[in-house]
Amino acid sequence: MDYQEKKKSVANMFSSESEIRFYKEQARYGLFPQEKILFNKYLAVRGTVLDIGCGAGREAIALAKQGHKVTAIDVSDKMITESKKLAAKTEMEIEFMTGDIELLPLRPNSFDYAVMLAQMIEHIPSRKNRIGLLKKIHTCLKPEGVLIFTTHNRYRNFLFWGYWHMTWLSDFLKGTKSELGDTLLAKTNPGVKQNKQKMFFHVYSIKEALADIEASSFQLIDVKSDKELVADKNTVIKNVLHYFYICSKNSRTK
Repeated sequence: MDYQEKKKSVANMFSSESEIRFYKEQARYGLFPQEKILFNKYLAVRGTVLDIGCGAGREAIALAKQGHKVTAIDVSDKMITESKKLAAKTEMEIEFMTGDIELLPLRPNSFDYAVMLAQMIEHIPSRKNRIGLLKKIHTCLKPEGVLIFTTHNRYRNFLFWGYWHMTWLSDFLKGTKSELGDTLLAKTNPGVKQNKQKMFFHVYSIKEALADIEASSFQLIDVKSDKELVADKNTVIKNVLHYFYICSKNSRTK
């Protein structure tokens, strides 16, 4: 896949019936416990929020209910349609935008907060473009604005370390241009029906995420895994570990 094909594969995946059904179901439950903990701490003061990769509206609706003024963006017009239906049903006023976040115009210094959950950043092909996206978010945040985003950790154990390095070596020997952590997925979550066409995905390491945060001029406030935030193992997906990165546009204490 070239760059545009990778981007298109992401848009197609999140427009599929199985993915829309999954995210519609998730939207009924609102914020996850680990998200509530972080939002109550770092988004405690009502403000303007940019929700990047809003899906069917799970986070956007919850944030609007908390009194925030939310702008929600998704690459899938079908997901945005579902988000609008939920917003109307719950009588929440939210500004929705359909399109590629890398291309959509955003005014500088216009948001107090930005959230990019569900590992949305891992759908962006190439490190250059992932850093470019973080820089764009940095620009559109107000001074001391806060960004919270999530990733996986491709080095969570030795077996995963070996898998990702062997995958990269295999691509290299085939003459395929890829970055360490690049892969193709037939679905985004356990329990979702596999799609015939696969989607680009880049699995971060923690070290890589921290380097990208620094390269985009953000100041790191904290890093927490979902299991560090929530003791109840039933609240996280079995065998999946996500990391939350809390960043500030300017220096800010924890």
